[in-house]
Amino acid sequence: MKILIINRPVDNYVKGTGIAAVMFWLKKRLVDNDFKVIDCKKVWKIPTFHSIWSIIFYDIINPVLIALKYRNTKLDHVFFLDVSQCVSIFLIKRILKGTKITTLVHAYPEEKGLYLDYARCLTKIAIKHSDKIISTADENKKRLLKKYSWCTPDKIVVLPLGLTIYPNQKKKDLKLPIKKKVVTLGYLGASLYRKRLERLNDLMQHANKNNLPLTIITAGPIKPAFIDLFTSNMSDIVNFYHFGLISEEEKVSFFSLIDAFIFPTEREGYGLPILESFYYKKPCIVFNKAKIPEILKSHCLLLNKDLNNFNNFYNNIKNNDNNLKSTTEHNYNYSLSFDWQCYIDYFRK
Repeated sequence: MKILIINRPVDNYVKGTGIAAVMFWLKKRLVDNDFKVIDCKKVWKIPTFHSIWSIIFYDIINPVLIALKYRNTKLDHVFFLDVSQCVSIFLIKRILKGTKITTLVHAYPEEKGLYLDYARCLTKIAIKHSDKIISTADENKKRLLKKYSWCTPDKIVVLPLGLTIYPNQKKKDLKLPIKKKVVTLGYLGASLYRKRLERLNDLMQHANKNNLPLTIITAGPIKPAFIDLFTSNMSDIVNFYHFGLISEEEKVSFFSLIDAFIFPTEREGYGLPILESFYYKKPCIVFNKAKIPEILKSHCLLLNKDLNNFNNFYNNIKNNDNNLKSTTEHNYNYSLSFDWQCYIDYFRK
């Protein structure tokens, strides 16, 4: 079977983000199962992730050029990996007439903001012009149906994303140049969103104020200004270190360095790093108001926005609480149920 994936080239995505991981793992699993996968290769060097130029080149021109290249090839499926590329869906449908089109869609929150308005506009376009929509969780499907009441339920298929970890992954040690405190929390993912980093900063200040010896280590893309912010909060009680981008081998080491994982997001389409923390048997802390799918959120420690229950989590992690150990063991087994097979089965139909 031949499937064309409309995506930004992975090396143009900000490395270390969830969408890059989805592209890598989905393509790998499809190829492993005898699919012929065509994806959008890098053509230009447009460095800015959300710039108008990256939208013009990577969300419009590049997908259209790829479609034109394969217009005389029999394709079984066209898969839009993200709604951002759906700005070109009208042209793709015209060029590749008769080819089934599926789009992966997240349910965007109702907060105001130019980027969110743009994303909602593209979501509406995707739902209207795709043959099928893939949602990663039941509640995301419900939000979409509520927002776009004209969409029929059978048009949206719920397919959770799979585990983004190699079985028996080899370990490559990360050297932590600071001395760890009593408890070490880790965050792995894109540190490009102000609110996520503000939450980590609040946590450092809370630990300082409440005399809770704490180390926070992070990995992934980050704006230098936030490293300066975190290091300014370092004290005899709290310290911080950022590894930058890490490899899959180093990810194993990263999780071995921490006592618990924290995912300080307020809105998230899925949350692949949460699933990874389950696999590595680490308790995962998320904010109780965060819009994370319940299939993951219900297995996490829910932190109040004012952090008034963090001290309790801290003590349980420090003392290796038996209930917490039981939860992490359960979460590990739960993580193994998340597989990409449902996507392979869907595209084979």
